[in-house]
Amino acid sequence: MTSRLLQELDATILGTSDRLVWARAICRKASLAARQGQSREADQLIDTVRSRFADALDAEISPWVMLTEGILRF
Repeated sequence: MTSRLLQELDATILGTSDRLVWARAICRKASLAARQGQSREADQLIDTVRSRFADALDAEISPWVMLTEGILRF
């Protein structure tokens, strides 16, 4: 069963053209996966964000990525 939060994040991911909104939603989805013990999915989502931004990770998205990685590693 999919949670309402996951449904909302998926709708945001698919429905936005703003790459910052997209990346923030991906990071939130990855942190949710990490908290639920789905480390492989969380890693894949983080990698998706990192590959989209390459070496130019935005200052607004960088903390989200680091927070998500922290949740995943903790």
